[in-house]
Amino acid sequence: MHKPLILIVEDDAPIRNLIATTLKANDYRFITALTGESAVAETATHNPDIVLLDLGLPDRDGLEFVREIRQEHITPILVLSARSQESDKVAALDLGASPMKAFFMIVLPDIFPGILSGFMISFTLALDDFVITHFTKGAEVNTLSTMIYSETRRGI
Repeated sequence: MHKPLILIVEDDAPIRNLIATTLKANDYRFITALTGESAVAETATHNPDIVLLDLGLPDRDGLEFVREIRQEHITPILVLSARSQESDKVAALDLGASPMKAFFMIVLPDIFPGILSGFMISFTLALDDFVITHFTKGAEVNTLSTMIYSETRRGI
């Protein structure tokens, strides 16, 4: 059984690369689009199984993409956006975007071990950096890990 083809519509390179790397590590097939126009073209050409969509695209609003795609495709569209306004979420759902439940049931179980591993590696490296710095240079040295430790101890 092959994994679904996922279209990542995201103009922010670090976010797009993080999603792509995580999907690739879990053997998902994916394509990317940086603009709404290229996302429409990729959808028409490749007919992806799932679309991960950022609403803040450089050439058009992501809601316009949802509206246009819904005219010809029933592909699930999962909105992953930094927008926090409830009206944007409601509008996306009204236009035909899929609820996040689909993402959490289909994709997240496969990629969660990778996310957890990444967190554990980051935590371990930060802890190692703190221990080495603290015991070799003293408590007065301000590296990121010692600052995080100090702030955590103060309850911030």
